[in-house]
Order: sequence, then structure tokens, then C-alpha cells
Amino acid sequence: MPLSITNTLRIVIFAHGHPRFSPGGGEHAAYALFKQLQILPNTMVWFVAACDSSFFSVGQSVGSINSEEILIPKAKNDFFYHSSTPLDESSEFKPWIQKIQPDILHFHHFAHLGIDLILALLGLMPNARSILTLHEYLTICPYQGQLLRRDGKICYKGPSIHDCIQCVPHQSTTNLFMRSTMMKSLIERINHIIAPSHDLAERIKKFNIVTTPITVIENALSNHDQPQPKSTNRDHHTTKSRNATVFGYFGQIHFSKGLHIIIKALMMALRDNPNLHLTIHGTDIYQAGHPDKNLQSYFNYIQSLIEPLNSQIYFHGPYTQDELRCLISNVDWMIMGSLWYENSPVVIQEAYLHKCPLIVPALGGMAEKVRDGIDGYHYTPRSPIDLSSQMLYVANNPQKRLDLITTMQEPINNTEITNSHLKLYKDIVDTNI
Repeated sequence: MPLSITNTLRIVIFAHGHPRFSPGGGEHAAYALFKQLQILPNTMVWFVAACDSSFFSVGQSVGSINSEEILIPKAKNDFFYHSSTPLDESSEFKPWIQKIQPDILHFHHFAHLGIDLILALLGLMPNARSILTLHEYLTICPYQGQLLRRDGKICYKGPSIHDCIQCVPHQSTTNLFMRSTMMKSLIERINHIIAPSHDLAERIKKFNIVTTPITVIENALSNHDQPQPKSTNRDHHTTKSRNATVFGYFGQIHFSKGLHIIIKALMMALRDNPNLHLTIHGTDIYQAGHPDKNLQSYFNYIQSLIEPLNSQIYFHGPYTQDELRCLISNVDWMIMGSLWYENSPVVIQEAYLHKCPLIVPALGGMAEKVRDGIDGYHYTPRSPIDLSSQMLYVANNPQKRLDLITTMQEPINNTEITNSHLKLYKDIVDTNI
């Protein structure tokens, strides 16, 4: 039945993690949308997040933070993304969502939720309309969903069974074909797809070859109040007395984020300008014993790169969203080193919110979101040499930062983003598409 404007729209947003426990960009984006929708009239909204089993009592399959924020067990992170939340007669989640009777099932991602859970929910709720927001390229890339090959090179031509087997050699060609079929089935069952970048939207259209409508809507930004202008003449760092230039890295630390590229570039640039500094805000790489051996190895590698530069690099470690304004105010340039296409990195919008120009690889969503010479500067992806030249250029020309502050775009508007989502919700319910 078409939705009347006087009726209440009932929305359930599913996320692959809760930002309280898993502070990634996708989790924050899903939660920010949830909080924005909560304050609108004629809407009822719930947030369902996948969490580690440690958050549940023995035998418990559903938890909660409050009556609107529900926790379910995280799916097995296997090749086919099987859920840990059943919808059979033993399920605690099944009667809860049947009681809600949502008009909209909005899934942010499917990793950790489980493809089989999503498909089961679509069968259980035949009258609900479904939306899937994609944050990575997992529907087309079986190796971490980044179109980044095992050898560290970009998968420029896109995935194929022959190429993918090189990245996931433990899987058979039959499994790869089955996975591709499952992904297409998922997308075809979904009523609408949201992509936060045109780059992601175009690759999904090209490689998944499905007819499901795709709309580009930017992710909402958590803790997005009115931005407070930052003085362009701030004396924000003790090193400013030495005319230093401070670069800042913000975000998770793993190989695909390319922090090693940034440190190597700094090392080269310091030969010509000793007044360069780098602050690193992100994963605690000094906490030993990470369960992922490959990630621990990368942490060790980053530590070895930092050690000879400890007078030029300050490692801050983890941070909260509430700390960002202060932390960003202490840097001149936000810098990214990502090796993959990215999509719509939250840190870019945080930089716009706090008027901090960026230096990013000329790649994918980063090149799309940061206009070269207007919002910041591009450099050749995975090239410490080119990044080093760019770092020296902005350090030797401090006026460039001041110029970019006057031309860089405004941060995303959460109200506009929420309204775009709400319009889409109503359109697919009213037209039953």
C-alpha cells in the first residue's frame, strides 16, 4: 500500500558494526543517518548493529543498548558471509522485527551482517522495501573488497575468475563463480542501491551487470554540528615558531591505507626541508599481539619506519570523534596514502568541516571528492617520490594553504543528506519499486 504523508514511516537501519565498539567510517555514517532520522516527524527508526559475541550472554542472540539500538552477533567473516543470526523458530531476532513491521530495510554493507540474513529478511518481510548502501567493492572483489590485488597493485581491469584466483588461491574457481552468482542475486533482490561516490556507482554498474537502480548519496557525518571557522593565522603548534609545516594522518592503520607511503615521502622531503612534521592519529600500532598476524607484521613495519624519525613524527594513536576538531586544528595539511580506490572517506569530510586542506592520491573516490588545486592537491598514487615533492611544494609555499582555505568546498550538509534518504524511502514505498 502506498505510503501516505500522514502515516509514520518505519525504518530499520542495519550496520556492520556499532560505532561505540567499532569506530570505522561506515559504522559512523550509518549511525549518523539513524540519529538524523530519529528527530524527523512521521518516522520511527531503529538501528541494528553486528557485534562480537563477547557482548552477549551465553545463549543470547539479541542484545541492545536501548530500545532503538539493537545488537546481533557478528557474521562469520568467511567467503560467503554467512550470518550468525538465524531466522528460524529458535530466533530471538525474528519476533522482534516481525513486531516492528518496517516499511524500509536499509542495509549499510553486508559484511558481518551476512548475505544469508539479508536474503532471509527479504523473504520474511515481503512488503518491506530494501536499500543497500555499499561502502567498498565487496560485491565485485572477493579479496578484501578493495580491488587491490594481493601483490599490492590496483586491479585496474576489474575482477575475473582467472585474476581473482591469484588473490584467493585457497578458493576454487567453482567457489568464485558461486560467490559472483550470490552477489548478483543479492543485488537483484534489493530494491535500490546507494553509492556514496560516483566512482563506486560506475564500477558496480560495469562489473555486477545488474538493473537495480543506483543513486549516489553522500554518507552522513557524525557529530556534524555547525562548523566553527578556523583561524588561518593560528599559532597552533610549538613548532610553528620554527616555521614548521605539520601534516596529519587520520584513520585506521593497515596496508591499504598506505601510511608507509606517507612516512617514506616524509623521509625524502626532510633531506631538503628539516622543518616538516607528521602526526599520526589512528590504530594503536604499539599494542602487541594483534590476532591478525599480517596486520601485526604491518604494525611492526610502521614502527621500524617511525623509529629513525621520532623527532619528526608524533604518534597520537586512537582518537574519538569529539577530539577531532582539536586534533585537526593542530595540523596544516591532512594527508592520505591509500593504495586502493577508496569510496567516500569520512576523513575528507572532516577536513572540510574544519577547513583543513588535503593532499590525496589521484585515485577513485579521493580524486572525486578532493578537487586538485581547489580543495587540496593530488599526487601520483603509491609514489613516495611524487608525494615528497608535493609536501615540499606546500611547505615552501605557505600561502597555498591560505588560498585553498578560501576555495575549498563546504562540508556535507547532514540535513540535505537525510532529506535525500527520506525522499528515496518514500519514493520506493509509494511506487513499489
